[in-house]
Amino acid sequence: MWGSPFGALVGGLAIGLIEAMTAGYISSDYKDAAAFIVILCVLFVRPQGLFGKRTTEHV
Repeated sequence: MWGSPFGALVGGLAIGLIEAMTAGYISSDYKDAAAFIVILCVLFVRPQGLFGKRTTEHV
């Protein structure tokens, strides 16, 4: 099942901004690590995606 294209767009822009801000304010050495940490946090908190719907399975 495909996810939300709008969620992919927002996520891509957010990762780009996070990498640019990290490279500008902290160090360019940490920009990839910061993006990776944010992606992991989003996957742990919202595994269905940024704008995905929660699903329940009735047995």
